[in-house]
Amino acid sequence: MRRPQTKGKVERSLEHRTRPAKFRDSAALESFDWSFNANTIARGPLEELALGEFLARGDNIALVGKSGLGKSHLIQVIG
Repeated sequence: MRRPQTKGKVERSLEHRTRPAKFRDSAALESFDWSFNANTIARGPLEELALGEFLARGDNIALVGKSGLGKSHLIQVIG
């Protein structure tokens, strides 16, 4: 029977897998200001991407838009 992972082990595993991405800082979907660009950024599809199901399907994603919309923040959340 397998023991549940400790919080420290889970955090180390996550850090080990995200370190190669060289994200500037840790981002959370909860910290994104949806009201800032409500007419430009659709919340539903991005929340779905954050679930990571596209990885199992082998799909690629790309966020494209003007400067200052929050693309970098969102791609880090998804990453």
